[in-house]
Formats: sequence, C-alpha cells, structure tokens
Amino acid sequence: MAILVICSILLFRLALVEGIYHPIFFYPIVILIIGAAVYRVIREEEFELRFYERWKKAREQGYWTNVIREGVKSFVKLGCLVGFGQFFGNGLSPRVIVSSISGLALVFIILFLGALSYGIGLISWHENNKRFDRIEDRISNSV
Repeated sequence: MAILVICSILLFRLALVEGIYHPIFFYPIVILIIGAAVYRVIREEEFELRFYERWKKAREQGYWTNVIREGVKSFVKLGCLVGFGQFFGNGLSPRVIVSSISGLALVFIILFLGALSYGIGLISWHENNKRFDRIEDRISNSV
C-alpha cells in the first residue's frame, strides 16, 4: 500500500514539475488508476481466486495459445502506454505520431513491439503458472 501511495504522489508531482499537455484528461485518469489500484489491494483475495479459476481453464488451451494471447495483450498495453505518454508528455495524438513516422520506421517499431510482446507472452506463461501453483498450494493447505 505504501508503494501505491508513493507512486500516486509521484504521478501528481510529475505533472506539476514537468508540465503536461491535456491536464483535464490526465488528472481524472490518474485518479481512476489510483482508485482501481486501491480496490485491487483491498480485494486481493477475490482477484487471486478469480485468476485461479481463469488460469485453470486457460492452461487447458495449451502453451502457444496462452503465449500468443498474453503477447497480444502486452502489445496493446505497450501501444497504449506509448500513446498516452506521447499524448500527455508531448501533446501528440496517435494519428499525428503515425503520420509523422516513415513507413520503414513504423514497420520497425511494430516489429520491435511485436518481439517484445512475444517475450512478455513467454514470461507471462511461466509467471502465471507460478502464481497458479502458489494459490493452489495455499488452497490445498487451508482445506
């Protein structure tokens, strides 16, 4: 919880010190993120059990299906992170960014993000399995 408070303060402080574009959007989004994080901390046990049930089903679908699914999710998250960073940090919309980059550079960026996302997908499989096993051990020990 202390890390959450520190990160929240840093986000608000960053906006004040550095100056950001579109603060009318930035502050509500930060407040929503902080609220979601607090909710997640409060409901940690429910999230763990929900993850356990979902991952039990997902494991049955196989390794590559889950690696690709996690990779696609991370690709979207990375794209949003970069897009929001550019939007609030430099005032550039995604359309402006894409139109100002050459075709070759855009292909390189997409390939780089794709390779990074693939790696994240591989790591996610193993981390999700470790988390699943940890929850399963806790459940079996409590019964």
